[in-house]
Amino acid sequence: MKNAVFYFSGTGNSFKVAQSLAKKLPEAAVYSIPKILNKTIPTDFATIGVVYPVYMYRIPKIVVRFLKTLAPQLKQSYNYLLATNGGEPGLSIKMGKKILKKKLSAGFSLEMPNNYIPFWEDQEEEKINEILSGFEKSFQTIITQIQNKATCLYQSPELFRNYIHPGILYKFGYNFIEQLGKQFWVNENCNSCKICVRLCPVENISMKDNLPVWKTQCEQCFACINWCPQKAIQYGQKTETKGRYHHPDIQLKDFIQD
Repeated sequence: MKNAVFYFSGTGNSFKVAQSLAKKLPEAAVYSIPKILNKTIPTDFATIGVVYPVYMYRIPKIVVRFLKTLAPQLKQSYNYLLATNGGEPGLSIKMGKKILKKKLSAGFSLEMPNNYIPFWEDQEEEKINEILSGFEKSFQTIITQIQNKATCLYQSPELFRNYIHPGILYKFGYNFIEQLGKQFWVNENCNSCKICVRLCPVENISMKDNLPVWKTQCEQCFACINWCPQKAIQYGQKTETKGRYHHPDIQLKDFIQD
């Protein structure tokens, strides 16, 4: 294999991007970060890409752990980050640069539908459809740069959105993100199917009295709530009337961890 794409995804956005990259790059292999994190990570590739969603304007903590493991093994090949996000990558690419240092060749930002349903607005479904319909055009711009091995790091043109907003407002929440899983709960629709347990990339969900219980290692990927077939899983007090989202091209079986 000449090219590798590593990805982390809760509801399919980053997995869709990883698949799309692999189709455009010759002899490309796709690796799930949760499934390979504690194994030997292959690095003998001409290009290595890491695709991840942005949480609280930062890199998911499981991806941070992966990058720290990957960094000492990286060669001077073409290595890039691709941040899927609901509008801005925030500090995530800057974080990746700090970990990978001179071994990072490029960092890209790609807008994808927002899966953080507590923040959904009334017109969210229309926005989702608009973003998905424009995916190919946005993706083509990025894949062309990767194919040409362009060296560039995405930077927001706005000081507030690039530094002040993510830097100050979300720093505290990010530090305690693992604890936020305690805000998940289930209503009477739960049928003890255990799909949420099998989905969780960090094994943060267990069953007690035939109901799921969330521990304190949550990544906030929202796979559990968005893939629940009964719409039984809730988060806080604002999701019972909200819709659910996973990428329409991705199937549940692609995310089951066992």
